[in-house]
Amino acid sequence: MNNIRTIFAAPAACVALMLGMIAENKTHITPADVEPYHARAKLAIESIPTTIGSWTAKDETVPREAIKLLRPNIILSLKYSDNDVSHARWYDRWASLLVDQCRDARDMNGHYPPVCYVNSGEVEIYREPRNWKVGGLLITGTEYHFLKTSATESTRTAVYDFLIVPRAGILRDMEGVGKAAEDYQQRYYGAAQFQVLMNADLPQQERDEIFTTLMEPCEGVIRTLESGGIQ
Repeated sequence: MNNIRTIFAAPAACVALMLGMIAENKTHITPADVEPYHARAKLAIESIPTTIGSWTAKDETVPREAIKLLRPNIILSLKYSDNDVSHARWYDRWASLLVDQCRDARDMNGHYPPVCYVNSGEVEIYREPRNWKVGGLLITGTEYHFLKTSATESTRTAVYDFLIVPRAGILRDMEGVGKAAEDYQQRYYGAAQFQVLMNADLPQQERDEIFTTLMEPCEGVIRTLESGGIQ
């Protein structure tokens, strides 16, 4: 009897292993599975308004090099200006909003502020982890300052930056995005990035107020990008 059990034990174990592998493979997410999410992400980003209170925006041209590097599902670039001239420095109250969402999180590496701005000839002069409360959201990101010099002038630009990976949430930097991308269950959901560029010579309180003003209509967009449709 024991011999018979031994004879059938190995094939049974093989069958059980194969069934287990088949069941596990069925749980793997494929690129086709996430296309509905990418379609929703595109629509959400396209819904970002060009008029927010006294702020109005115009489309900005995205360099071809950036598009080639990012291979985005969608990329949006808007330059907002504040039309409220009651501010003492209303002419300095501008902000550029860049939102890009990629199918592969690793494509963000080349367009991450410490890389892309430095590669374009600017010098990073400041970096600080920041938290911003926007509506019901806590946005955990990073504030960067870059210095650009020419023969006639020097300009300082502040960049408020954060990234989003479905299920991992809002992330400060590419280190968090890289870790999230290692998870095969969400790899094909990619990542999104928000950058808000402003005049770094404005006081931080004023920059924060501008950032919050522009992000408030984006709360629903951010939540859509966070969800990824993962239950």
